[in-house]
Amino acid sequence: MDLRRIVVVIAVLIAAVLVGVALFGSKTLDIDDLESDLAGQAAPELGTTAQAMDVSCPDDVDVEAGTTFECEVSYEESGAGQAAAAETATIEIELTDDEGTYIPRLMP
Repeated sequence: MDLRRIVVVIAVLIAAVLVGVALFGSKTLDIDDLESDLAGQAAPELGTTAQAMDVSCPDDVDVEAGTTFECEVSYEESGAGQAAAAETATIEIELTDDEGTYIPRLMP
């Protein structure tokens, strides 16, 4: 086999892999956007602000209806005249479709 054929074969194999991933690969959530959204949604329920929260979700969640996973939240809660106290919480996420729509549930 000459060099030209080897290059063509390699190019075809790479193209096939890329097409296969594009067609059959699973989608993953944009975790940075999810964590930011969760901070904004959960802050009022937790008695804090989104800026005072740190949300951490798994990085490799496949977008598939019915998938559930948990995100951990750490935040500072403060009341009138009181110093801020460190708190933690868990938010369960359920994906409702294959597009990334989700239902968050603040766990007790």
